[in-house]
Amino acid sequence: MPQRRLGPDGKRWLPGSVNTLVAERRPGQKLVYRRPRKVSWGTRIAAVLMLSLAGVGFGGFLLVILPKQSADLGTTAATQVVAAEQSTGQVGRSVTTLWGGITPTGSVLLSPDKVTTGLAAAQAAEKAADAANTDIQAGLAVLLQADGIPFQLSPPAYIAPDRATLGHLDKVVQSSRRLAYAASLQFAIAQHAQQDQASVAGTLKPALAARNWVLVARTAATLKDDLKAQVDLAATPEALMDPAWGKWFDALASYDYTAQQYALAESSGQSSAAQGLRRTLDQQDAQVAAGWSAAVAGNAAWQHSTIQPILDSLAKELAAGHAA
Repeated sequence: MPQRRLGPDGKRWLPGSVNTLVAERRPGQKLVYRRPRKVSWGTRIAAVLMLSLAGVGFGGFLLVILPKQSADLGTTAATQVVAAEQSTGQVGRSVTTLWGGITPTGSVLLSPDKVTTGLAAAQAAEKAADAANTDIQAGLAVLLQADGIPFQLSPPAYIAPDRATLGHLDKVVQSSRRLAYAASLQFAIAQHAQQDQASVAGTLKPALAARNWVLVARTAATLKDDLKAQVDLAATPEALMDPAWGKWFDALASYDYTAQQYALAESSGQSSAAQGLRRTLDQQDAQVAAGWSAAVAGNAAWQHSTIQPILDSLAKELAAGHAA
C-alpha cells in the first residue's frame, strides 16, 4: 500500500495523471441542528402596534395633511390670480389709452409735448407689463405645486379654472408688451423726426438759399447719421410703423446727402456738377413733400389694419380673463 503524501499546505496528495488536492475533513467537526427561537407574544403585540401606528399616521397624512396643503395652495393661488387680474387690467387699459392718442394722426404728427408725455407713458407701460407678467408666473408656479401633490386621485378643482384665467391674462400681457414697446419706438422716432424736420426747414434750407456752403455742409453732416438711424428704426417690425413713414425718412435722408454734395461742389468751384446736384436736390425736395403727404393720408388705414386688430384681441382676452 502506497504511503500517503501530504502537500506543503497540509492537504492530501493523490498520485495520478492529474494532480488534485483534496482537503481533509477536520476531526470532531459536526453539523448541529438548532431549533428556531419562539417569538414571544410581547414581540408580536409590539409589531402589530407599530404597524397600526404607521397605518394611522399614513392615513392622517392622506386625509388631513394633504387636503390642508392643497387648500392652502388654493388660497394662495386665488390671491395670485386676483393680483394678476388687477395688474393686467391696469396695463391693458393704459396701453389702450396710449394708442387711442396715437391712432388718429400717428405719432409723428403729435405735438412735441404730447410726444414727450407719450414716450414716458409707453415706457411706464412696459414696466407695468413686466410686473403683471411676474404676477402671472407666480400664480402658475403655485398651481404647478398644487398639481404635483402626491397621492392625489385627481387634481384639485381650482387648478383648471385658475389656469385658464391666467392663460387669458398672459395673452393680454404679451399684447400689451408688444404695443407698449411699439409705442416707445414710435414716440422716439417721432421726436427725432420733428427735430430733423425742424433742422432742415429752419437751418438747412435757409443756408442753401443764402449760399452759406459751410453751414449747409455742417448741418447736413449732423443730420446724416440721425436720419439713417431713423430709417433703420422705422423699418423694424417691432415698431409697427407704417412703411410710408420709412419712405419719407429715406427721401429726407437722400435730400440731406445731396445738399451736402451740392455745397461741397459749389464751394470747390465745380459749377457743372453743382448744377446737376441742384436739379436733383429740387426733385428730392418734391419727393420729401410727396412722401409726407402719403404718410399722413395713409395713417388711418394703417392703424385700422395693423394696430386695431391687436387692440381688439387684447380687449377680448382681458374680458375673458376677468370673466373666467
